Amino acid sequence: AWLARGSLDVGGEIVDWLDRRILDIPAGRIASITLTGDDGATLKLSRAQPAERFAVTDAPPDTKFKPAALSEPAGALAALDLADVRPAADQPMPDSGVATASFTTFDGLTIDLRLVSRDNSDWIAVTASGQDAAEAEAKAINAKLGGWSYAVTQDRAKLLRTRLADLVEPAKGS
Repeated sequence: AWLARGSLDVGGEIVDWLDRRILDIPAGRIASITLTGDDGATLKLSRAQPAERFAVTDAPPDTKFKPAALSEPAGALAALDLADVRPAADQPMPDSGVATASFTTFDGLTIDLRLVSRDNSDWIAVTASGQDAAEAEAKAINAKLGGWSYAVTQDRAKLLRTRLADLVEPAKGS
């Protein structure tokens, strides 16, 4: 027999018992990003090497971007934690009015997210695909995350909904 003293503080919410980490893909691995708003507006960012800065595909040549703003969306998958989780069958993604984000790494892993606002939360569904060495990682991600919808924090949802206007310096005199 054992004698123990003290108390055990057990959280009352089931979500408190979960491993909250959905994904952890460092920004340095990201080669390209395609963000499509729920209205269909698309923003594409890419770079050829990890040490390079991201560039906006098809940006007007005279566009002045905010310093460091171009790299912010790449950090959306780094230490991405859930705020809540539900089975995908209970939280289906609609066919329209959904924002999407696609992240491709230098080693061939592609992470696709669908994002929708519902019940005062931002919900994502995650799928992964990969080529060559990234194929096993994609299968592991799909096995872990498939069949679930995840609520994410507002700051991460904002990164996933980045638009060109969010990256551009305001015009002088405005």
